[in-house]
Amino acid sequence: MPVSAILKDPLTHFLIAGLTLFVLISAFHPPKRNDEIFVDKQSLLTFYQYRTNVFEENAASSVFARLDDDEKQQLLTEYVLEEALVREARKLRLDENDYIIRRRMAQKTEYLAGASAPIPAPSDQELMDAYKNMKSEFFSPQRITFTHIFFSSTTKNAEQIVAEATSLLPILRSKGANFDNSGDYGDRFPYHRNYVERSFEYVTAHFGVDAATAIFTNGAALDQWRGPILSEHGAHLVFVSAMQPSRQSTFAEVKPQVKKRLLQSLQMRTRDKALQEVIAAYAVTIDPALLEDGWPTYRNE
Repeated sequence: MPVSAILKDPLTHFLIAGLTLFVLISAFHPPKRNDEIFVDKQSLLTFYQYRTNVFEENAASSVFARLDDDEKQQLLTEYVLEEALVREARKLRLDENDYIIRRRMAQKTEYLAGASAPIPAPSDQELMDAYKNMKSEFFSPQRITFTHIFFSSTTKNAEQIVAEATSLLPILRSKGANFDNSGDYGDRFPYHRNYVERSFEYVTAHFGVDAATAIFTNGAALDQWRGPILSEHGAHLVFVSAMQPSRQSTFAEVKPQVKKRLLQSLQMRTRDKALQEVIAAYAVTIDPALLEDGWPTYRNE
C-alpha cells in the first residue's frame, strides 16, 4: 500500500491520535514509582483525622487549616515515616495471616461505623423522657455538716487521748461551743476541721469507715457535742449541725449526665445498625461439618 494511502487511512489517524494522547498523559502524569511516596492534601487530612480521632470532616478540616508551620512539618514527617513503614511491612507480607492486624482493622471499621453518622442533639423532652427511664440511677447521697476537735495519737496512746477528749466534752457543752470556736481546742487534723454538706464517701476518705459510720449515726442530736469517736488518726469530738438524707436527684441537677448517657446510647444503636448493614452485604455459609457438630445456623440480628 502506498505511503500516501496509509496516511489517509482512518485507522492511521486513530493510532496517531492515541499515541499523541498517551505521550501527553505520560508527560503530565507519569506512572507512580513503587519507591515514590506521593503526598497530597487529602492524604494528609485523612492521616490527621486518624491521628486525632476527629472523623467529622468539617471539624477536622477547620483544625487542619489552622496548623502552624512547625505542626505542618511534624505532620508531614510522621505521615512519610508511617507510609514508608507500611510499605516495608507489605513487602515482608506482615499484613497477611496476622490476627492482631486483622483485629485492629475490624476495630477501626467498627469505630468508623459508630463515628461516621452524626447524632443530633436530643431535645429537652427527649432528655426528660430519658431521665424518667433512668431515674432510679440518680440519687443525691446523704450529706452531713459538722465540725470536730481532734486529739492526735502521734505522741499519745489511745487511753490518753480518749481521757483528754472525755474531760473536754462537758466544758464544750457548758460553754456552748460550736463552729465558731472549735478551732480553739485540740490538735491540728491532717485534713479539715469543718465539713460542709459532705458525703459518707468523702468523710470516710478522711476518717476511715468506722469513724465515718459513727459520725453519720442516724438519730444523733444535732447542735450538740458528742464523742469521743476513734479514727485511724486519733480521737474526735464531733458537733453535727445538719444532716441531709439521701434523695432523688432532680432533672436539673443531673441533666448533663442524662444527656451524656443518652448520646452514648444513641451512638451505640447507630453503630449496631451500621454493623448489621455491613454484615448484610455478605452471604454467610456455615461448613456442614460444623452443623453436624451441633453449631447453629448464623442469623444476622
